Amino acid sequence: MKNHLHKKEEPMDQVIRMIREKEVPIDLTDRVMVEIYQNKTKRRGRKKMWKKIAVSTAIAASAVLVIVGSGFVSPTMADSLQQVPGMKSIFAFVDDLGLRTASEKKLADTPNISVVRGDTTFTVPEIIYDGTRVSLSLERTTQDNMDESGEKLNEDLSGYTLQINGRDINEYAPKYGGISKFFHPGASENSVILEFSDLRNQQGTPFPDSFMLTLSLDVKPFEDPVVMHIPVEKTKQDIIDISPNMTKTQGIYTVTLERVELTPITTNISTRFVLPEGMKYDPLTIGMHYDVYDDEGNELRIISGNGRGQANSSGMISDLRLEPFTTLPSKIIIKPYQNIYSDTEKGKVKFDEEGNVMKAYFPELEFEVDIEK
Repeated sequence: MKNHLHKKEEPMDQVIRMIREKEVPIDLTDRVMVEIYQNKTKRRGRKKMWKKIAVSTAIAASAVLVIVGSGFVSPTMADSLQQVPGMKSIFAFVDDLGLRTASEKKLADTPNISVVRGDTTFTVPEIIYDGTRVSLSLERTTQDNMDESGEKLNEDLSGYTLQINGRDINEYAPKYGGISKFFHPGASENSVILEFSDLRNQQGTPFPDSFMLTLSLDVKPFEDPVVMHIPVEKTKQDIIDISPNMTKTQGIYTVTLERVELTPITTNISTRFVLPEGMKYDPLTIGMHYDVYDDEGNELRIISGNGRGQANSSGMISDLRLEPFTTLPSKIIIKPYQNIYSDTEKGKVKFDEEGNVMKAYFPELEFEVDIEK
């Protein structure tokens, strides 16, 4: 039976009607879930990794999952789905395969820590720390279900500071540098994903396996920070940690692949890029980037990354964080490249006829890493 949108229909009523109308098998197997993700992300080669997902066999819950995976979810719909029992997950609706996996497999902790300011409530529904990144969802609600300023949360949120066990987070950074903090879109205009990683691969101090996180939000219209205290526990899921320490040289470039970390949530690639002595590093002319593939040619999507210059040398040591492999590959391929920039406009990349950024690859710097299953 086809679904028809009714102009006067409330979003919640629309969800309920879609659940009732949708024909869906009770048993959602891996194959069905793979198809859902292929439709949602429009990327090929999505298969499940690690272990089969345990999913509810309740017909209503199954229908909701199909609605989400079929691409029907708008910000309004996402808000409505949050009201369905058992659907209170921002991770489940974001464009990040690792966080969606954390929600499905119930890997994320759900502290549901809340702070109330006037008619406004700020809540952290879920948090995940897989050893490579800490991601938490933040949601803002009001008594009348309208935000204070009429703006999106990511526009009202001008910044945030972090402490780990009462210590400023930058105390975990190397001597010259700081911990990068990221914003990612949430499930609606009143939610965001906040994310950060340690710099242990860049001479920083690793985060503890468990700690108390103090989150201070600078958010309009409040003059004083909104402070929240959130317990964080590193997930106990298996992590594949490889230190290839492979070095390759092509022309003036020397690249070392130092570390590869694979979790169900994140793929982390650590590299060291060095230029000849005396050569000045310029990211627009000689900076190095990396594409990551599995052994079937499926490319991983980049989530975030950070790097820092190396003392007494011209180059960069960096961490590149990508989405997880959906199927654990037998090997991964890392292809260094440089962007091709405009000859007339400094800093502007060139695009090919299909709208893709033009790249110059370095075949002699390519790495292949075998993965033991």
